[in-house]
Amino acid sequence: MATLPADFQYTRWSDSIERSVMNQVLSNGEAVSMKDIGGTMLKSCKKIGHALGNAICKMAEALYEARAKEARRLISNYY
Repeated sequence: MATLPADFQYTRWSDSIERSVMNQVLSNGEAVSMKDIGGTMLKSCKKIGHALGNAICKMAEALYEARAKEARRLISNYY
């Protein structure tokens, strides 16, 4: 069984994290492993970071294309 420090026992978790931990504990009958929970949280953060990075890159590309298109349109007015 996992032992938690006294100050960690009273930490408030969000409902989704608490629900996930409880489902994991109840499904396999083992004690909670902070290493497994930390790994799962790290994987989730990595996925979120990757998705956010992709979204920012797509937005930057769209802005670049829009600026290039506008520049071509302005140049065609003069030539």
